[in-house]
Amino acid sequence: MLLGGWVAAAVAFVLLSLLLSLLDPKPSSTATATPTAVTPEERSARLVAEMEARKEHATVTRVIDGDTIDVLFPDGTTARVRYADIDTPEQGEECYEEATARNRELVEGKAVTLTMPFDPDNRVDRYGRLVRDVAVAGHPWVNWELVFEGLAYHWGDPWLTWIDEWGEEQSEITGIAQAEITAMQHNKGCLWAP
Repeated sequence: MLLGGWVAAAVAFVLLSLLLSLLDPKPSSTATATPTAVTPEERSARLVAEMEARKEHATVTRVIDGDTIDVLFPDGTTARVRYADIDTPEQGEECYEEATARNRELVEGKAVTLTMPFDPDNRVDRYGRLVRDVAVAGHPWVNWELVFEGLAYHWGDPWLTWIDEWGEEQSEITGIAQAEITAMQHNKGCLWAP
């Protein structure tokens, strides 16, 4: 009974601390200028504008494999695009044919939206390919879908990390890493089937 009381007290303390932190945000460590208040609507509008600025529209002219495509931009330029944060088997490896066929089914000959990663250092790979998230009508995140279907591996850091409004680092598992965990747990696709 005594242990239950301590647990309840600890839970109450944590909840009270959380509530107080929400009501009384931490002051900035460099409070030299008066901060401008930003409404949630303004913050949302800024995020939407930033997302739109990172998007490019193109048509897929060729599927190279499960995670690489050639595209034609409206201005007539072409590029090879590598899907961000995933890796599919290479030619001759198990699951190559299935991943390539599914990618072809999803995007070949179709208009796609390519979204640049936030990190400018990850927008072109060492082979000169653009690195992008890919979306097509009915499939808002092809990269994620290939991983979720057990046809691609998640590649890269599984944690999304950012600095919150109080200057503290926050993190959570990325959606694409979670898709891989789900595919593994449910034996999906040729990568995870028993």
